[in-house]
Amino acid sequence: MIKSREEILKEIIKKGREKPKGWKATYRMDPRFNSLEYCLMNPEVGIYQIKEWQKNPFQVKGVGSMLSRKVDEDLLDEEIGNFGIVKYEPRKLLQSIERGIPLKDILKEAFAGKRGGGIDLTLKGEMHRSKKINEEFGEKQKEIDEEFEKLLNRERAFEGYA
Repeated sequence: MIKSREEILKEIIKKGREKPKGWKATYRMDPRFNSLEYCLMNPEVGIYQIKEWQKNPFQVKGVGSMLSRKVDEDLLDEEIGNFGIVKYEPRKLLQSIERGIPLKDILKEAFAGKRGGGIDLTLKGEMHRSKKINEEFGEKQKEIDEEFEKLLNRERAFEGYA
């Protein structure tokens, strides 16, 4: 089932709180839609994909779905770094800073898994390269692409300006 970007992120974050270890991710640029695709996976949860488009500096639009309930480790190529999903609450962050807590300490706490300073690292893991995911889940990705194209049409992303 294809869902909005926000719905899929909420689902991933919920699963991430239940199973915080073992998360891995891949990403790629889709030049056809000028969009980014992310796959987030955990062997105990499965594989999710999100396709998103930066509508403007303040808005990201997208769709996503669960691709599989199983993760085949052969899908991943070399590790290229780390990733994280960050929840940012500007009011809480400002309150923490006004109470005299240095931003450096707030960030250290967030990376240590502590919540409450205005920045919450809700999910973290390894970032990998992968060309195999597109080959393995082509049919499901076609559904995501179709729904994404509908979203872009609703948002009038293909209209030009003169």
